[in-house]
Amino acid sequence: MLARKRGFTLVELLVVIAIIGVLVGLLLPAVQSAREAARRMQCSNNLKQLALAVHNYADAHRTTPYGSLNWVNANGRFGCNPEWPYLLHYLLPFMEQRQYHDLLPWLDRRNTICPWTADGLRAFPPSIHNMSISAWLCPSDTQFGGSLPNGQSYGGLNGVKPASTGAAGPILAVSNYLGVFSGLNDGETTSEPAGRKGAFRMNTARRFAEFTDGTSNTIILVEYLQGYSTDGRGYIYTNRASSQYIHATNTPNSSNPENLLAHFRWCGAGSPGNQPRQNLPCIADGNSDRNFASARSRHTGGVQVASGDGSVRFASNGIDLITWRNLHWLDDGAVIGDW
Repeated sequence: MLARKRGFTLVELLVVIAIIGVLVGLLLPAVQSAREAARRMQCSNNLKQLALAVHNYADAHRTTPYGSLNWVNANGRFGCNPEWPYLLHYLLPFMEQRQYHDLLPWLDRRNTICPWTADGLRAFPPSIHNMSISAWLCPSDTQFGGSLPNGQSYGGLNGVKPASTGAAGPILAVSNYLGVFSGLNDGETTSEPAGRKGAFRMNTARRFAEFTDGTSNTIILVEYLQGYSTDGRGYIYTNRASSQYIHATNTPNSSNPENLLAHFRWCGAGSPGNQPRQNLPCIADGNSDRNFASARSRHTGGVQVASGDGSVRFASNGIDLITWRNLHWLDDGAVIGDW
């Protein structure tokens, strides 16, 4: 007599499925952790390359690059004269991006082109519209994705943003890495109070000899977030807090809101505005001298920073505020301990 074949019962099948579900639940965090570790390593490498580019620039020019070029016009006011060339622009030839550098319409200080105008659309060649620079992007931010109810995405548009919300203006590269500027707000960026000088400044380069606290004790570049597809965060073609300027006002990833311009491209009406759940808290302020932005990232527990000696370190969210500020200022004379 043939033996009867016995299959799985429903209970046994459910038990197997439950076991597989538990195993997946245990493995998924490990896989996600491994992926974030790889993204963080790539991010660290990007910062390292930027820091080395600063040194290569200094070897060639005897100074660091301008933090931001902003020519004051005859009326003593800032404007598109130009105000847009940022330190990352000057580093492009030292990062195998000379072609991109040479295509930008900033050959001298007399250029008066604003990126968001029709002239800007023509002046920025079509070949660089929608072109991102991978070395400027942290993969932990670009992969984050998501959107607001009105459809605005955050994490940028594949590393680029439009110069305006209308048809005028090109769509240009954004960056997760911004330079450290003087003081605690945009007003102090230009006035440079004693003891609060940052690694980069407007219209003038620095020499490493000015880093009297020591290059290893001075942060020159930090991480920041791209923000939403239509806001100014990370959009390096305008000289505002969160676009070009970073200050030591808050510790990394602080829950304290940043003070950003009351404009639809930053934190004003029509902008994505204050989004603390996405690590993008802000308040709108019409007085731009009070605007400030500080280091932020998608990494758990802190941000990565590059020091003047070219090293890259991880700064914890819990770093002491005084120590954090001392690290941003190159000649305050403070003694830096372990951090």
